Amino acid sequence: MLPVLIKGPRRNDVELSITSAFPAGTLQVSLGTPKSINEGAVRMIPLHIEVPPGAAPVNLMGGSENNDYGKILVGTTHPEVKELQILVRFAVE
Repeated sequence: MLPVLIKGPRRNDVELSITSAFPAGTLQVSLGTPKSINEGAVRMIPLHIEVPPGAAPVNLMGGSENNDYGKILVGTTHPEVKELQILVRFAVE
């Protein structure tokens, strides 16, 4: 689980959605239930990342190019930050 923290005056209005996950079928990504923390000053949304049993072999442990990593794109309703990109290092043998 990776906590996504949202702060500021729009924290309760911003919604997140999973736009894509690469490689498809190998990275399974979902969003958990939002929770207010720090006396309501921060909104935390759990981002669950899973590599399911039986996933095809892949080596995305990183290198010099962005395509050497797994990639998760998270869409937002924030007026200035429309998308978050999360690079993921992992390998399946």
